[in-house]
Amino acid sequence: MIESSVDLHIKKHIILFNSLIISNMTKSRLILLFSILLISTLSRADVIKVYFDTSKPQITFAVSELESILVAKGHSVIQNQLSSLPKKPEANSILFVKKADSEAINKAISLGVKTDVAIQAEGFRLDRSANGIVSVFATDDAGLMYGGLELAEQIKNKDIKSVVSTLQNPYMAVRGTKFNIP
Repeated sequence: MIESSVDLHIKKHIILFNSLIISNMTKSRLILLFSILLISTLSRADVIKVYFDTSKPQITFAVSELESILVAKGHSVIQNQLSSLPKKPEANSILFVKKADSEAINKAISLGVKTDVAIQAEGFRLDRSANGIVSVFATDDAGLMYGGLELAEQIKNKDIKSVVSTLQNPYMAVRGTKFNIP
């Protein structure tokens, strides 16, 4: 998973560099061209660290959807267990925090995550703090999944820097399957 689109892009440039015919260009011009391509590739890719409970299938599903969209936007994604969350995570980190996880809640509160909101079962709060950390806060795994999918949708439509704070609770107490029966 560490070999990302950036790594593949760099490998393509190395192959291109090796296959060019040097007769028309001097070696120094080729090195300059390669350096410019390499710098432009590295400068556009942000590394996004996602912290979540990797043992929960609903959250893992949402993170995989989120990762595919981030990679398509040119970012690299590193998945981390929520328990490995540092006291001061880097900007462009994404946290999935459940209300019942007191250790994660304490870390989240110290980072400015709003945990005092009225969230119902399957609801969520999505926030982007001033320091660039995005958080999905919910009371249950389903809420974290729905929040992660909403985050993926926002990033797909714009970018991670354009995430809008959202509080969503389900309209109905129990979500169900809809059948299109006439």
